[in-house]
Amino acid sequence: MKITGNGNSVQLDAYVKSARSGKRSGSAATATTRTGGAGGDKVAISQQAQQVRQAAAAAAQIPEVRQEKVAEIREQISQGTYSVQGEKIAMNLIKESLINEMA
Repeated sequence: MKITGNGNSVQLDAYVKSARSGKRSGSAATATTRTGGAGGDKVAISQQAQQVRQAAAAAAQIPEVRQEKVAEIREQISQGTYSVQGEKIAMNLIKESLINEMA
């Protein structure tokens, strides 16, 4: 199938030739290259992918529950000083819902 139009096929052809010859453009710079067995398979991980991997690893180290905050609220509940601010909770729920809808 051939798509005709605004001449993008020339750019696509250049990309395909580059991909077949194994060359990469400057925007796809590789930070790490690993070669596998005798077959010579290669995996190139970009700098951005490495940063994402590092950020994910750092995020995994953060506890899901803030124990200090939980202990503080438990103490307030046990002393009878914890107060629920219904309007604030409702506004935050609406705000979060709108943000999720826009995303």
